[in-house]
Amino acid sequence: MKKTRKPRPLWTKLVFALMILVGVGFVVAGITLVFQMDSYVRSRKNAAVSSSIERVADELDAYIKAYYGIADDTGNHRIEHLRATISRELEQMPDAQVWIIDSQGYVVMAYPDFAGEFGDEGNTILPGVIRLPQEAMDLLEIEPRTQKQIEGDFYGLLKKGFHEEPNEKWDVVCTRVEVKTATKTVSYLVAFIVPLRVMTLASIPVGQMFGIAFIVMAIFCFVLSILIARPMTRQITGMRVAAQKISTGNYDVELPETSSDEVGELVKSFNQMVESLQNLETMRSQFVSNISHELRTPMTSILGFIEGILDGTIPEDQHEYYISIVRDEVRRLHKLTTELMELTKMESGSSGIAKTRTNISELCRHSLISLGPLFDEKGLEVEADLGDQELYAMCDADMIRRVLINIIHNAIKFTPSGGVVSIRITPVKNKVVVAVEDSGKGLSQEDIQHIWDRFYKADKARSQNAEGMGLGMSIAWNIIKEHGETIRAYNSEKGGAVFEFTLSKE
Repeated sequence: MKKTRKPRPLWTKLVFALMILVGVGFVVAGITLVFQMDSYVRSRKNAAVSSSIERVADELDAYIKAYYGIADDTGNHRIEHLRATISRELEQMPDAQVWIIDSQGYVVMAYPDFAGEFGDEGNTILPGVIRLPQEAMDLLEIEPRTQKQIEGDFYGLLKKGFHEEPNEKWDVVCTRVEVKTATKTVSYLVAFIVPLRVMTLASIPVGQMFGIAFIVMAIFCFVLSILIARPMTRQITGMRVAAQKISTGNYDVELPETSSDEVGELVKSFNQMVESLQNLETMRSQFVSNISHELRTPMTSILGFIEGILDGTIPEDQHEYYISIVRDEVRRLHKLTTELMELTKMESGSSGIAKTRTNISELCRHSLISLGPLFDEKGLEVEADLGDQELYAMCDADMIRRVLINIIHNAIKFTPSGGVVSIRITPVKNKVVVAVEDSGKGLSQEDIQHIWDRFYKADKARSQNAEGMGLGMSIAWNIIKEHGETIRAYNSEKGGAVFEFTLSKE
């Protein structure tokens, strides 16, 4: 049997995603910061090296002029100045070196790793020991006091034990000093040699600080993400558990609304859905109960009368009378099932209304005339204010007639003998408002809330002798909604009930 894998909690996924996002952001920001810092430090170091080599070149120029008697100074005095200047410039750059190379390519002076002193051209303390290779001789021809930068091991010269690190790389900046004497031109090359690691020393503490900041921020974001994700996912988990209860028929669930964000709105919508399901289940139960009651009573009567006729309990001379009762009950059942089918069609939106140009005043008049016998039977007075005799509306005439018949018949039922039923039509902008008012006891608050429900009867509140199946108002409500109009019920100032609906004017 395949083992079911336990799903990973959503909050862990959110925390994991947030940590990845923060980590990637920090790495990108760190690399950018270190790169920018490295570029900045390198540019500052290059500027410092350029200034330093210029000062060394100036001191070398003064020494040469003093040595050859061009300046009023002694060569020994100037050589000390040159060495002091080189030493001072190298204090700011650990492991850096300064080489002075004659016109033949020999290193005649190096500081600090080895030292020599100037003599005649080509006569050095270290003759032939260190000399530029042939491919580097072009450096001796560069323009005086211009600078040229070379990155690497300076044509292999720096691999000969000048530093403990065998794979060390350097930046070498060269400039040439040229002095013309009375008999010849004296030329020397100054090489300022700086290890590349010196250029990146400032980046190391920046990287360390970034690493510490990353750890601190990662911990902070981890805690914060848990504090945010757990409550959010707890609400979603609550909805999952509630949905499982609902699937078993338990609608007694309500989730706490603890936030006002999208998740909070989702929880609020979920609670509204549960409430709607509860109402729907209540309506379903009531519908089953009501339809059972409506069917059981006439069927019991029919069965009793037929059995009485068959077994001789009912005398033969009364058969016709009881058969007529059975006929009326069958008609009542037929009407009930027909109205239920129509109501179901309306609620599903498949009733298929056909709007036509209809004289609404004439339609109301015919409806009143068709119910004339009921008015006469209870001795009711009719007040009709039908307005313009040519007031037209766009509607399905047969369906609106059904609405009028149901509402007027309802008013007749709940109006006491000798009372008044009034109907009025009022044009309002692009609408026609039709209102039917009775002089009965009016509607209770419960009636107003449930008057449009299937099988709802306001018998107890308005009349003890009212008959009906409680479908008329529900049918009327659905017909008006099918037309895209509004219908409402309220009590008039006189105390009677008013049923009012709108239609679109032609």
